[in-house]
Amino acid sequence: MTTILLTRPLKASQHLAHKFELAGYHTVIEPLLSIRPTMEPLILKEKIQSILITSVNALSVPLSRDISFMFPLPCYCVGTPTSIKSQQYGFVDVHNAESDSEKLARLIRERMPLNKGQLLHIGGRHISSHALAHFAKEGLTPFLWPVYEAYPTQELSSETLQLIKENKLHIILVFSVRTAQTLCQLLKESHLTSYCKRITVIGLSVPIRDTLACLTWKLCIIASEPTEESIIARLKDLSL
Repeated sequence: MTTILLTRPLKASQHLAHKFELAGYHTVIEPLLSIRPTMEPLILKEKIQSILITSVNALSVPLSRDISFMFPLPCYCVGTPTSIKSQQYGFVDVHNAESDSEKLARLIRERMPLNKGQLLHIGGRHISSHALAHFAKEGLTPFLWPVYEAYPTQELSSETLQLIKENKLHIILVFSVRTAQTLCQLLKESHLTSYCKRITVIGLSVPIRDTLACLTWKLCIIASEPTEESIIARLKDLSL
């Protein structure tokens, strides 16, 4: 049976594990980032016009204040899980970009009037430079409220190390650039880079794939769309 390493934070990986096991894969959970709330206060510089949420993690941690006054505002999300979580949280006008930050930036620019208030990004402390570039291209400057921080793990578990050394780990899924950076660093520190030639790694975007390219893999590919369903379809296409 094909063994897949799930590298997302624990709760997200547990959700993924169920889906992939139903699809016939054996999964091992190895969270390479841990999510912790910042409890940072929200200091508004101007009236909020719209909300931006790029990760489900933003609505999975305690916040420093009640945000129910934001629920009627347009809420722009990346991906179906984030959109569903936003609706469950209380937002009523949710717009799903379905894919990546580039499509999200275009969607916001098409729908959001200029100079009518602040675009508030409820997110993590570290924002992808690629995402910022996409927003800037569309003339957008989101105001970040960092409600969580993702901390990289310091070492791989003994189970993962053993699987790699025994050539029993077949696929690694990577969902963010920071996760890709952490994975490469830990493999180098554990002197396991030579084993990567036997492992297929799948990222959700071109920047993730480019980050992983610092090591030599059996295959280093991206899913056709940054969704869980697209990854499963990609695995089946490759007979992995």
